[in-house]
Amino acid sequence: MDWSQKIPPETTDRIIDHLHYDRPTLRHCALVCHAWLPASRFHLFYTVTVSGVRIFASEKLVESAPWVAYCVRDLKLTGTIIPQNKDPEAPLVPIVTKFTHLRSLHLYWTLQRFPSPSLLTHLSSITELVFVNVRFVNNCERLAKFIALFPYLQKLIIRTISSELPPREQMIGADELVAVLSRSSIRKLLVGGMHSTIASALCRASLPHLTHFARIRVYSKAPAEHAMYVALSPSLREVSLDVTGWTKPDIDDTDYMRLIEPCPTGLPTLRIIGLPSQLAVAARVFGDIVQPRFATTHLHLICPEAFSQSKDQIIQEIQDLANVLQADWTRTTRILVCFAGRIMDERQLGARTEGIAKQIFADLLKRGTVQLQFVSDLMEAIDRELVLEPNMPQ
Repeated sequence: MDWSQKIPPETTDRIIDHLHYDRPTLRHCALVCHAWLPASRFHLFYTVTVSGVRIFASEKLVESAPWVAYCVRDLKLTGTIIPQNKDPEAPLVPIVTKFTHLRSLHLYWTLQRFPSPSLLTHLSSITELVFVNVRFVNNCERLAKFIALFPYLQKLIIRTISSELPPREQMIGADELVAVLSRSSIRKLLVGGMHSTIASALCRASLPHLTHFARIRVYSKAPAEHAMYVALSPSLREVSLDVTGWTKPDIDDTDYMRLIEPCPTGLPTLRIIGLPSQLAVAARVFGDIVQPRFATTHLHLICPEAFSQSKDQIIQEIQDLANVLQADWTRTTRILVCFAGRIMDERQLGARTEGIAKQIFADLLKRGTVQLQFVSDLMEAIDRELVLEPNMPQ
């Protein structure tokens, strides 16, 4: 009897599930034996990117290997279609219709007009929708119409909505957008550069099922968003604030206070995502208000990358963060410090990250104030929402 037949397939499938982000190992597993093949290729083809220049090759692949379509759960559409006929979405329809088990759709597509019903009908069952540089929802009315097409939507990510319309025209259909959002089952919402089409609606929509809200703050001098948090706060369990885009030299302490002031008091979880130097400043500024406002909150400080020119400078910035937490934060505050994604790339700190962090935070670890977490794979960090900035498919 072959040794692989002695292990129940349910056991080997569970083991292979833990290799979801390890594509080289998955490829090897797929070649071990026939019993390992289905689980291995399920994870290998879980996420598929279809681009404009390769769209016809993708169609031929799905036709020659129908099992690929069954595996795909996450579809990324990227690029601008160069149509061979008058319908710019025509090349998409033959591919999308074959993906019958989709859960997530990422639109990196600069479609110039609203997608055709023949395309959208086959996407209505998705539960996660991501907009990156999308042009066809350039006002409230169009955005409402598009979101309403997905009745099972639970996660909405709006990174960039491009619009050349004047602000007054962007607001057309604002009441309709408020109604659509209030009826939705959205549980997780991420908003990037705040576009007026969504900003105005968030201040008025109830979103009764919303538990996770993430905000990428691009402009440090933007006004505090009190009205938006008041509208969202009743059901919120977690707020994530990303300041990695704050790279201008004029950023000061008041910008950080304006960032955290609107957050509901007593949140179960509050996450600040930034560079090591930004997290050190945030920790210093927030030190005085953490105990009275967030005494029972799980605080996460997440570092996805570092822009410093040398590794020694990155290490010094992490040391500065540890020094602030030890000197200014009370012993009763519990903080999770996470290093995820690009900072663990060899071009930054690489494999040394874990050893360096444990040495720097040794005293805080000993007294139980800080826990450390490390996620080296960038895609895993994105899926776990430790990295929020746009991730353009290759």
